[in-house]
Amino acid sequence: MERQKNRSFEPLTVTALLVLTAVLYVAGMENNHRWWGDFSLYLGHAKNIAELQPYSDTGYIPNPYRLWLSPLSYPPVYPYLLAPVYKIFGLNLLAAKLLNLGLFLATIWFFYRYIANRLTQPSARLGTAILLAMSPWFWSMKDLILSDIPFVFFTVVAIALANRFAQLEKGDKYYWPLSITLGICCYLAYGTRSLGLALPVTILLYDLLFLRKIRQGTLVALAVFLGLFSLQQSYLDVNSSYTGIMVNHAERTVSETEATNPVLRMAKSMLKSTVLHLKKYPAVLQEYWDNGSSLELRLAMGLISGFFALTGFITLLSKKLLPSEIFSVVYFGILLVVPFYQGYRYLLPVIPFFIMYMFHGVERFATFFPKRATFIVPLAVLLSGAASHAGYYSQMDPKTVSHGVLDTDAVKLYDYIKSNTPVDSVIIFKRPRILALFTKRHSATYVDYLDNCQSLENFQQLGATHLLIKTGIQQKEKPNQLNLIEQPTGILELVYENPSFKLYKFSSLLMPECDQKTSLSHPQPTS
Repeated sequence: MERQKNRSFEPLTVTALLVLTAVLYVAGMENNHRWWGDFSLYLGHAKNIAELQPYSDTGYIPNPYRLWLSPLSYPPVYPYLLAPVYKIFGLNLLAAKLLNLGLFLATIWFFYRYIANRLTQPSARLGTAILLAMSPWFWSMKDLILSDIPFVFFTVVAIALANRFAQLEKGDKYYWPLSITLGICCYLAYGTRSLGLALPVTILLYDLLFLRKIRQGTLVALAVFLGLFSLQQSYLDVNSSYTGIMVNHAERTVSETEATNPVLRMAKSMLKSTVLHLKKYPAVLQEYWDNGSSLELRLAMGLISGFFALTGFITLLSKKLLPSEIFSVVYFGILLVVPFYQGYRYLLPVIPFFIMYMFHGVERFATFFPKRATFIVPLAVLLSGAASHAGYYSQMDPKTVSHGVLDTDAVKLYDYIKSNTPVDSVIIFKRPRILALFTKRHSATYVDYLDNCQSLENFQQLGATHLLIKTGIQQKEKPNQLNLIEQPTGILELVYENPSFKLYKFSSLLMPECDQKTSLSHPQPTS
């Protein structure tokens, strides 16, 4: 009877936790966004979907000498989630943020249900949900319109389904429906972020490592995944050219003297990334316990939580191999070779599992003590983690967006551009995707390492008509772009300015002193 009461009490507690989390998140949100351009490409795709326009026609023009800034388009699942929001509310940043909040709350609830049979103590199960809701990393995402939260949600759902599917026999009535659903969820994760490729790899490896064969249900799941991927490629002009970006990244980080063969250059770049990530990701993981004041306590929490998480992981692995444990290894393996370091953002999908492993390790540790400790020890760990997070929040600046894209000067600039420039204008700006979204004009970025003559040739290639310079404190332009403005050749004409921006119109894209033989075919990039 007591056990039944505890079981009924837990869902009520988690529900209250979700309500409190929602209230705090909404209270902390701002109808603005940092000058990070990824969000504008997602919203540009959502706008095109809602208005039945070509998916990739967002107004962003990739600069061929700075491909690493962004692909022409992003995976389509998150934009399709945003499209109804745009259709109803228009270009409302707060509404888009509320969508991510809803998915975060769904992640907490779904993960709590997932761990119900993996953790034995109520204090451990509730502790996992509470620490996930209190996570400073997820809090830091509340004002960012990015695919991180949807990716975490679809990943958690796919892993839970994969674990359930691993326990079914072919004759079970849920076998085939779950197989198809698993394939759909794997695609939804991959269609949100390319790192979701770890999921179909995981379910395939599970069969090969644990069963020594590939089940028919697994083949169906993979077929569904590949079918949806093929539909995406066939019916959407999705050009997430990460391969091209990786090549460009390799050219920037590995000089021609180190490797002349493109494949070898790519291999060297990936090796450099792997060595770098082996140092960075463990370091950033211990920063998860940043308490805002004591470095020593943060390091202690990092070591203790890491020890318990590793213990829990090994314990679960020794009991029975499940796809969730394979996923953790596969995902980290992919992170090590991908040449883009995004700090904690790429670690978000494994944080729920890290917390679960930590509490499972704590439960294992508590078995060496009297029976009452099986409840008290997880509770003590929960209180320690909550105290660490509370310390972080007590020292945190409540305003997370300063100098945002909807500041007064920025809005005045957008209005001027929409009213006073031709619709076929091409504006060079450091944040081209943001400018394209809010002005409905084409925009491309400039290249830092080019001199004035090379920049003008690059602008000719892009069809540039204007150059926009941000003069405020945040995101101030590189000096070499200001040098171009200062040339007394009548190349640029100032047509608009306010305290934060200056907009110039190109009167000419030629400089008399420029050697017309100057070529951009083999620019010498700097890292």
